Amino acid sequence: MPKRLSYILFLALALAAGQASAFTLDLNLSDDAAEFKLAWHKQTGGEALLETQVSWLHEQDNGDLLGLGLHLVDNANPAGGRLDTGLGGRIIAIDTPGPDGVALAVGGYFRWTIPNMNRLGLGGELYVAPSIVSGGDLERHSQWALRGEYQVLRQANIYLGYRRVRPDFGGGSATFESGLHLGMRLNF
Repeated sequence: MPKRLSYILFLALALAAGQASAFTLDLNLSDDAAEFKLAWHKQTGGEALLETQVSWLHEQDNGDLLGLGLHLVDNANPAGGRLDTGLGGRIIAIDTPGPDGVALAVGGYFRWTIPNMNRLGLGGELYVAPSIVSGGDLERHSQWALRGEYQVLRQANIYLGYRRVRPDFGGGSATFESGLHLGMRLNF
């Protein structure tokens, strides 16, 4: 992993932590992979939040994917079931046993609370990085995930999800990580 990216991630963590009004910790596991996400939320003046996010996805055979994201987050459905939507992007760095690369992936995520079933929800994310914003050995990148959530406590959810991460290092897209995972999200 390039040292400069590690320094950038550390600097972003230090800056964001001092300005945060709320935190979210997300951890999910499968047989072959583990993902850790930490997000800081800061009020923007209206109802929207500015979210800074760092993430680390480790896949035991394929390596590591680090991410640093920035999103504008708001409830996109104030009249019905809560639909939290985040739009923005993340800088990703992929370190595999072979090729490595970095990219600016744009996209977003959603979390929908099912009306009249306050404890159940659906969530997902989609990020893409075309060749114009990819570097190193990485020519393009895409990743998506879907999940079903259950609110165990007011500030804690568990979920079952499916994720697919596909970098393209020039020889066509390869699957970095794909499959079911079980996770929890804690809000502070």
